[in-house]
Amino acid sequence: PIVPACAPAVPERDIVREAYERSLADAEALPERDVVRATTDTGDAVVQSLAALPALRAVVQAARAELPAFDFGTFDRCERYANALTCAQARYLRARNAVTKSPELATLVSEAERVLAIAVSDLNACATRGLVDPAAVESLKNSDNAPSALAIALTSVADLVAELRGRIGDRVIMSEAEQKPVASLALRLRTALVESANNTGESASARAVRDRMFSLFRREYLALRR
Repeated sequence: PIVPACAPAVPERDIVREAYERSLADAEALPERDVVRATTDTGDAVVQSLAALPALRAVVQAARAELPAFDFGTFDRCERYANALTCAQARYLRARNAVTKSPELATLVSEAERVLAIAVSDLNACATRGLVDPAAVESLKNSDNAPSALAIALTSVADLVAELRGRIGDRVIMSEAEQKPVASLALRLRTALVESANNTGESASARAVRDRMFSLFRREYLALRR
């Protein structure tokens, strides 16, 4: 029997990467005064905007006659910038994660994990004696152990112990001499994270591109919402 030749597979388009590459020139041309630092969850922002676009497009299309000056290209740009932002965020996170794996940070993180485990054990004993809210201790145990989360957890430990000492004095399990290094370690860890992020060219560059993509996306989305 004659077997028909199979058509060559058509490679699937990478819409997100294409949008990123198409939008790079726009991002670079954006005036510095219009750049907004991305402080929100960009993933949620993208999902919500893409979900809202069809309804917004339908409303505007229905009122097209009443909106002669409206730039309908805003819809396409908003969608493209949303996809470009997804790619820019992924690249930024990849670069940032590479920074947090440096040997210096790894040493601090290891020490922070050790100190936190001891502190949680001591505070659990305090919770059993009714000296501290068990939920506060549980929140420390639920830390995801990311460097930034560890720094926050250690700061919380130092605050909890200081508050306990103010109420019950020397009955606190962790002594004042033991408490001070905890707060110091939290500060050292935060400082190392900030310095690493700021001094690493790849991470800083990726963050700058992410912020510019976010600014483009935000500009077009706000234009649609007006």
